[in-house]
Amino acid sequence: MITNEMKEAILYLSDKENYMVFAGFATYLQTGIESSADIDIYLKSKEDFDGMVEELVSQGWKKVKEGTDNTHYWHACLEKNGSTLDLVYSKSTAEVCFPLKQKFERDGIELYALSTELLFLEKLNQLSSIKRTEKKTERDREAVSILRKMLDLDKLRAILPQLKDIYWREGYL
Repeated sequence: MITNEMKEAILYLSDKENYMVFAGFATYLQTGIESSADIDIYLKSKEDFDGMVEELVSQGWKKVKEGTDNTHYWHACLEKNGSTLDLVYSKSTAEVCFPLKQKFERDGIELYALSTELLFLEKLNQLSSIKRTEKKTERDREAVSILRKMLDLDKLRAILPQLKDIYWREGYL
């Protein structure tokens, strides 16, 4: 179910191009599998990340968590009335994923998201996580089953050599 806060975030993103959604909401856009009340967003640059966090906080979103390694990634979790936005800037994502982002539409919602091939790899990776809940693992399996039928195998083959060590060792794009 898409909450009012998620609709607010979607409207906010609708006139921007410096982002792409990933994880559950990207899965919803591409497969129709319903996500939880959150939207995960990659930003194209550290400046875009800082700017979006600042703007959304000024619009009533509360920063409830943040993290960084001060070199490769920055993360902020914002919350409003039980809905969350996870904003992430990652150097490897900016380099590998942003050139491949795609625009998807579902139920009148149009957003930039990870490409089908990258989302497939993300979902495969999440299936290997021992920390995933059974419910999320079940959704991931369903997503992988649907996405594998949508893949452009040439695009997938071209992506694999570009993935950084952090993807293979830590599970993050």
